Amino acid sequence: EKLKEVGIQLRLDSFLDQGTVRRVEGVLREMMAEKGYQAAEVTHKITPVGGGPKLVNITFQIAEGPKVQIRDIEFVGNTAMGDGTLQRKMKENKPRGFLSFITGGGTFKEASFEEDADKIVEHYRNKGYITARVGQPEIRVLEDTPDGEKRWIQLRIPVTEGERYLKIIDFWTHAR
Repeated sequence: EKLKEVGIQLRLDSFLDQGTVRRVEGVLREMMAEKGYQAAEVTHKITPVGGGPKLVNITFQIAEGPKVQIRDIEFVGNTAMGDGTLQRKMKENKPRGFLSFITGGGTFKEASFEEDADKIVEHYRNKGYITARVGQPEIRVLEDTPDGEKRWIQLRIPVTEGERYLKIIDFWTHAR
């Protein structure tokens, strides 16, 4: 279904195109990253099939690697608002919490980070910081579990607050 969404077709009656195979591998990597497997490796294997000239079977092999879990988030450059306030504005990328086993929280979803950054910027703008910006997170690996199933990371997120602008209140509206 995901291949159809991005306009990729692998059909039985077509020629094998190496460019299409690389695009399929890219889509598979993106799908794994959405599930928290940023280090997933996707390869393919082409094997000849008997029964006709130039018939092949293509197999995509996926090695998940460790699932990336957020242990800590640190904001760098924020002075007007605390780390906890900014962290609560994030929807997808939060540290693993008490109810994470139910909600699935704590998994790093790189594709969703831009949405989370937009929520933080929106909060700043609502508080008068119209030039606020959030940069790309620096990912620091803290440790891997002994079984290699999980990789704990810290996100260091740069924030530029800028100046705070106050709303000008229309004197005549409030004077009446």
